[in-house]
Amino acid sequence: MGEVYLADDLTLKRAVALKVLTGVDLTDPKAQARVLREVRAVAAIDHPNICTIYEVDTDGERPFIAMPLVEGETLAARLEHGPVAPQQALRIAEQIADALAAAHERGIIHRDINPRNVMLTPKGDVKVLDFGLARSVQVDSSGSAATTSAGDTGSRVRGTAAYLSPEQIQEQDIDVRTDLFALGAVVYECLTGRRAFPGEGPLKVCADIIHVEPLAPSQVATSLTPVHDQLCAQLLAKDPKMRVQTAGEALRLLRLASEATRAQNLAARLRGATEERARHPELPRRVSVWTVTAATA
Repeated sequence: MGEVYLADDLTLKRAVALKVLTGVDLTDPKAQARVLREVRAVAAIDHPNICTIYEVDTDGERPFIAMPLVEGETLAARLEHGPVAPQQALRIAEQIADALAAAHERGIIHRDINPRNVMLTPKGDVKVLDFGLARSVQVDSSGSAATTSAGDTGSRVRGTAAYLSPEQIQEQDIDVRTDLFALGAVVYECLTGRRAFPGEGPLKVCADIIHVEPLAPSQVATSLTPVHDQLCAQLLAKDPKMRVQTAGEALRLLRLASEATRAQNLAARLRGATEERARHPELPRRVSVWTVTAATA
C-alpha cells in the first residue's frame, strides 16, 4: 500500500513512521481525496490498539501519513516461528476485536485485517495498522486480490487473498462482518500455525474460501479443543448471516474462549501434579501456608 520511512519530526523532536501511499492513482483527484478523507476519519479514533495518525497531507502530488514509530514485530513475523500459545493467541485476537469495535462504531471498516497489519509491541500490546485504506489502493503482485465493493462505485478493495471474506471475493456489498471473517482467519493461523485456506495461489485460495470448509483447529493441532473449533467456525462462517455479527460479540466469544482455555490449562497442570505424585510417592507434598490478617474498622 505504500513505502514506509523512518523520519524525524523536526518540530516535536520525535521519530515517526512516514508512509508514502504509492498505490494511489495519482491521476485521479477523487481517489486522492477519498484517501485523505478516510485517513482523517481514522485519525479521529482514540484507541490504544489502533495506530495513531499524527498527520495526513500531500507532498506535491504524493499523499503521505505520519504515524508513531511502533517498536516490535508484525504478527506475520511472529508466525514465521510457528503457532502462538492458545492463551496468547486469544489475547492478541481480543485486542484486534476491541480495535475493530471502536472503528466500526464510527462506520470504518478495515477491509484488510491480516498478520502484516498487526504489530506486536515488546510488552505484548497490539497495534492495528492501515484502517480505512484497503479500498483506496491498487492490487499488488504478492498473493493479493482485489474486488469492487457494491455501492462504492469506482473503488478497489485490496486484501491479502487468504483473509478475504466470501462476499469480498464475490463482489457483494460488504459491512463490518467482512472484518470479522478476516479476524477468524487470523485467529485460526495463530492457533494452528497454518492458514485456514492454504491453497496454492490466490485464485485457488479464493475458490476455497467460497466453497471449502477449513479443517477444525483441533485436527491441525492436538493441543486445541472444541472450544477453539467453535470459535473459529463462528468467525469463519461463509454466510455473513451465520457469522458473528459484531466486533463486540466477537470480543465476548474470545474472552469466553480465553477463560475456558485458562481452566483447561489449570486442569492439565493439576493432573500432571497428581500423576507426578503417583509416580513418586516418596516425594514430599508441597504445602502452601497462608497468613490471614483480620482488619478491624
